[in-house]
Amino acid sequence: KQKLEEEEEEQRIQEKLREAKTEMGLGSMNITTKNYTEAVENYTTAYEFYQDLLYEGPEDEKAIKKYNKLSADCQGKLGEVYLILGDFSAAKQLFRKAQDMYDMYENQFKLELLLMRKLIGDVHFMAGEDEEAKSIYIEVVHVLEKDEYLGWSSKEIGDIYKYLAEINLAKLDAELGLDEEEWNETLEYYRNAVSSKQNAEDIGP
Repeated sequence: KQKLEEEEEEQRIQEKLREAKTEMGLGSMNITTKNYTEAVENYTTAYEFYQDLLYEGPEDEKAIKKYNKLSADCQGKLGEVYLILGDFSAAKQLFRKAQDMYDMYENQFKLELLLMRKLIGDVHFMAGEDEEAKSIYIEVVHVLEKDEYLGWSSKEIGDIYKYLAEINLAKLDAELGLDEEEWNETLEYYRNAVSSKQNAEDIGP
């Protein structure tokens, strides 16, 4: 009887995981089709599924880590939707929540942690908070260069360099001017952006 109960419990857990995965997939599809309200519902539902599994108190440490990681993934995706919608406060809060969840496992989710950091930079960039964005982007690029890009694509890295160049050039629009060091820095950002984009084209999709 105990074995049967264990099998039924495992089936129930797997069904919940399948439902959560389906919601995550629908969320991605709804972002692609710009159905952002539905995407928020999808990712929220998936997050609730994973949290339910956590609240049930699994004893297996691997399962706990898995549910925490998947919950963080949902928070990050929700943040991306709110960033698209221009709700910068909500986006930043969700990215930080995801960051905290990944951070529970030290360096095991280094790539995901760095992505959340970069997305927080995107929030500042889109909100016109250039100095905050620049500081985060430089931090991210330094980590990527040190750790051989951590699996990031050349296109993603090129985008960061492009944003850094645009932040510097925004000073010209504000009639603040750029000194020689800042001009050289801007040219270097653009060179790195172009080089990364060319690498992306050479490698292919």
